[in-house]
Amino acid sequence: MRRVFLYMTMTLDGFLSGPHNELDWFKPGQDDEMNRDILRILDSADSLMMGYPTAPGMMAYWKEVGEKKADPRWMLDIADAMDDKHVFVISNENEDLKMENAELVVAKNDKGLTSAVKKLRESKGGNICILGGVRTAQNLQRLGLIDEYMLM
Repeated sequence: MRRVFLYMTMTLDGFLSGPHNELDWFKPGQDDEMNRDILRILDSADSLMMGYPTAPGMMAYWKEVGEKKADPRWMLDIADAMDDKHVFVISNENEDLKMENAELVVAKNDKGLTSAVKKLRESKGGNICILGGVRTAQNLQRLGLIDEYMLM
């Protein structure tokens, strides 16, 4: 059975961003140990789970980083780690995903979400890493569908 874990960067008091969605408190790239930890966490899963519209935006961002071969090196390493993942995109509506390696999971209510995650757990593959968004993480947590929490 696949393990589902949440990896989220947040403060210990539960903040993910500032009042205007700024992430200025989060300073990746300035700590080699943190960069290694991020890669280790991403490498421990073969699939990602994200909500809509977080998934298309995040995956497009990392795809562009990889295609541009942007500096610094830690960004390319994360882009490479993200590029080979299958992405389960959770939405309560049918969406037209324009993403490679992505699968839309429509869950219109709690029962549907619980059933969908159970099927994903029982499918072939490795661990599934939840990267966001916030509402998706909150719903999965509320329903007891997260096996492990990795907070940075």
